[in-house]
Amino acid sequence: DPNQSLLLVHIGGIFGSYQVILLNDLDGRFLQFRSLNLLSCPPSHPHLADVLELLAKINYQKRYVKFGWNAENGEIVAYGDAWVMDGTVTDQQFQHMLHLYFQILDFGFARIQTCLETGDDPGEPDPNKPGSLSDKLRKKLGKKPPGGGKGDTGPVVESL
Repeated sequence: DPNQSLLLVHIGGIFGSYQVILLNDLDGRFLQFRSLNLLSCPPSHPHLADVLELLAKINYQKRYVKFGWNAENGEIVAYGDAWVMDGTVTDQQFQHMLHLYFQILDFGFARIQTCLETGDDPGEPDPNKPGSLSDKLRKKLGKKPPGGGKGDTGPVVESL
């Protein structure tokens, strides 16, 4: 629809690179984040049942972002929907929605991709586990964790 307001964003995460459409629809009352070309699991895929079980599990655990599967072409997508209605999304709210969407998208992508390859769910990364992704990132960036390195990873690292 040529009258729709949308923005195409390309962003790199920890586990992949993503194209996402930000759609402002229904006269500004509805805002949606939607992935493009995220993953594919054709109906004949040997791990289809495992992937669908994982999508349901992630959807149950996460409130804002939902993963969907198209039975016709096997496309797997991630949606983040916000009904704005008669309000206005503040900059801080938008930044939080964007951060949360990309975090769940990136971590979900890694889990779903592994499940597509092996049929197994590797689970959520544990930021407090030695050698975890957040620990490796801190070392790579040369930064100490909040709290002086006494095991307190702080809210930013825990949200990774």
